[in-house]
Amino acid sequence: MLADSTNKNLNNFEVALLIEDIHEAKEVSDALRELGIYAHYYSDLDEFWVAANAETPEFLIIDVKRMSQGSLLFKNHPKVKNNTLRFSFYYSKSSQILVNSTFGLSHYGLISSELDMVGQIRSVLTKRGQEIEALQEKQKLEQRIERLQNRSNRVLKEANQSFNYQKQFEHLMSVTSRLGQPKTQQEFVSNLMSLMSEWGECQKYGIYTLNQTDQKLVSPKFIKPNYEQLPELWLTRSGDTGIEDYAQEMACEVAFDLMENNARAIFVKGVRKNPEMIIVANFDEKSMEGFAWELFEERLSHCLSQLQFRENNTSRAANTDLSVWEAFNYLDDIHFHQAKGNHKLADVNLSNLLEKVKERSGNRFYWKAFCADFVSELESTLSGDFKISMYGAQSFMVFIDKRFLEQDYQKLKAMADDFQYWRYFQDASTVMTSGLAPDIRLIAPSSVNFMRQMNGRSLNNTTPSDYSTDEVQRPTRSAPRERTLDA
Repeated sequence: MLADSTNKNLNNFEVALLIEDIHEAKEVSDALRELGIYAHYYSDLDEFWVAANAETPEFLIIDVKRMSQGSLLFKNHPKVKNNTLRFSFYYSKSSQILVNSTFGLSHYGLISSELDMVGQIRSVLTKRGQEIEALQEKQKLEQRIERLQNRSNRVLKEANQSFNYQKQFEHLMSVTSRLGQPKTQQEFVSNLMSLMSEWGECQKYGIYTLNQTDQKLVSPKFIKPNYEQLPELWLTRSGDTGIEDYAQEMACEVAFDLMENNARAIFVKGVRKNPEMIIVANFDEKSMEGFAWELFEERLSHCLSQLQFRENNTSRAANTDLSVWEAFNYLDDIHFHQAKGNHKLADVNLSNLLEKVKERSGNRFYWKAFCADFVSELESTLSGDFKISMYGAQSFMVFIDKRFLEQDYQKLKAMADDFQYWRYFQDASTVMTSGLAPDIRLIAPSSVNFMRQMNGRSLNNTTPSDYSTDEVQRPTRSAPRERTLDA
């Protein structure tokens, strides 16, 4: 529909009417209303003259009988002369002869009272709407060109300012030496953040890395000077080859908005084709003039790729993951033999989520992706020598290092509350975002105590619908007599 198109393309579009006869003006106004546009009415040229000097309307429909008034001539209006006022002429059968006076003026056509008013106005405004749309697109392109020119100028400036290369190369060696010799990727990230925080010329920085499943970009959760944690970004496809180009652009756009337009991006590669990490930071560019940024990227990438070659993800998982049998044995060593325990057991109970999955049985839940992401969040939240064991789908047994118990327990609860469980349902729009977080409690070290806690929660969450009719009506049989050694 034209009315919808006009409203869409000409937002806050204003039309002024300068028509002598009030009845004819009403006919034109009614036609405009059919197109969803409300007009401002003027009956005299001098009245419109003053109003147009104050604020220029988007469009004017002027009666050929109102092209002059006393010494005022419409063609002599400043905004007609400089072509900033857009207009068309209205005439009736009686004023048709005055159309000759419109020749020589740059107008958008004639509107006759004898023809279909809506159709004529539609044609005129469509043309004007297309012009406005083209003008807006031109402005966007000009802004984009300006941004590209600014970036190009900055790159050229950096290339031309290499006179202090030796000084900056020594600076580079001094900075990278602070990275040390990390043994794991986690230690690499921690050392890198310390490096950035201690770098005097670095004013603010943020870091993006891929999560364990390569499904989203995450920012490490650390409290460091001048470090800003960036928002998580979900990817449209798994980053099997690292952070792809589209994800790099998305991450830089978000980070640049949070930092400032003069922020720079540093891409750290590992063994995969694309970067594994993006550092976005604000620097004192005057002090960093001539710094070898490409060499800095290469040194960071070399260190990370060496770690990835050496590091065995399977052995790492074995250090933090326990089977439920190992977990129970560890608990009973503490309970029965007073063995020294370096951990406190936190039960992360997923009953709320499981009930929602059963309630929404027709809405698929992606178990594997959820488990991988949730465990990854647990590993990035906990500190020290923590352990994780899975008690089926119902619960995670989290062994918190006693040295970090107070802070890690609070961080664990905060992480569990903030985790986006609803995203793992196939149709996430039908799932309420609240009420899915797990119940987290500290439990005394005993396998029997833990199982009793689980059974107690299971009974509390059980409804009659959980049992089948056959199970309810099945007759009980007496248990066989236990054989003893005497028998």
